[in-house]
Amino acid sequence: MNIPKTFEDKVITKSKYIVVFRKEDKIVLFHKLTLDKVYGNLSLLKFFNKFDRRVPVSTLSSTEKIAAYKLYKSNILVEKEANYEKIIHDTMKDRPFNIYFMYIYTTDRCNFDCKYCYIEKRFKRKHIFHDLNDEKMKRGVDLFLNYASTSNESPTIVFYGGEPLLNKHVLYDTLDYIEENKNKIRGNQKLRLNLVTNGSLLDDITINKIVDFDIRTAISIDGPKEIHDSVRVYKSGRGTYDQVINNYYKLKKTGTKHLYVSLTVGSHNIGRLKEICEFVATKLEPRGVKFNFISPINAHGNPYAFDINANINKIFDAFDVLRDYGIFEDTIGRKLEFFIKKISIQNGTPANGSQITLFPDGSIGPCEGLPDERFRVKLDKVTRLEDSRLFREWNKITVLDKPECAKCPAIGLCGGGHPADAFIKTSSILHAAPTSC
Repeated sequence: MNIPKTFEDKVITKSKYIVVFRKEDKIVLFHKLTLDKVYGNLSLLKFFNKFDRRVPVSTLSSTEKIAAYKLYKSNILVEKEANYEKIIHDTMKDRPFNIYFMYIYTTDRCNFDCKYCYIEKRFKRKHIFHDLNDEKMKRGVDLFLNYASTSNESPTIVFYGGEPLLNKHVLYDTLDYIEENKNKIRGNQKLRLNLVTNGSLLDDITINKIVDFDIRTAISIDGPKEIHDSVRVYKSGRGTYDQVINNYYKLKKTGTKHLYVSLTVGSHNIGRLKEICEFVATKLEPRGVKFNFISPINAHGNPYAFDINANINKIFDAFDVLRDYGIFEDTIGRKLEFFIKKISIQNGTPANGSQITLFPDGSIGPCEGLPDERFRVKLDKVTRLEDSRLFREWNKITVLDKPECAKCPAIGLCGGGHPADAFIKTSSILHAAPTSC
């Protein structure tokens, strides 16, 4: 390795952002903000520990200089520490809105009564349920497309609920309206459409729409019949599996390339998660899977929540099953992709400055998981998001604003998690999200 002459004049020490991971005699030196990493054994760790104090490079042997230069190039050893906190804050301080993600609640009603659901259970007792109408839909889509056209990202619209197919005609009208107005986005952008559904209302017309508009469809299935029906039930208490699985296969038979399984993980199925993933991979054969770890219902928690850290090996074993079958799992897989490609993130969700959520009453907010009035503004009151105090505040949120995150080794991979989970648990969006931790 050629070492620049100027390197020999430096005095270097450990970066304060380095975390050491060790398994038996193997180690990884990991920079938690840049995601640089160097692999080695215990001799590398011993060498690294020489730099607890500042060491002149000129005092090292030739072999040590080569090793030190490798660590220096990977930001593991530094001459002068970069102030990453200031860099991130300065970057976020005056950043423009980069809106490329939209959730559309066609309705906040649902025909299921899932035992672990946190959304409906957080509504006030006198909550009036709404269905989105065409007028409000068009205004919301217009606002989104105007912003998305200036983003460097490909825009994504997710149909959400409640159960979005309880308001099918507005879903269909939205698809047609988007088709009519997709010329508003730039030619090099590809508009993506997603549907998150419980799968019970997938009729022939909807399935044809999904195929015609190339909609990525995620259907909620928690495992085989006995597991799924233990928690995902109709309001009568009857299990939903048979209807959902029949519709799943109906959609699959169309040959759609974008069929996914949304798998909620909680105390009802964590003990059999590896077996469930084997079932999903061999019987359902989706394009991908997303693990959704149970969210708290309120500050007192959720009876179906579980200790993620205590069950981490079960989660990874299940992830490995899907990977062996060539099925991408989004929740862990995306973090792994960030780790490998060194993509450091400061936000755990597009809600922090990149997202508009259109609620069925015609209000908008930055976050799909917080239907509370304090996190919404009336659409007819907003012509520019920059003029909304709510959107300005969310646009500046970074992981560095969350006190629990500062010392976390996953700070650059996690982004602090979803503010909705944090708020439900702690009454503040500026805390770490418990399901992410």
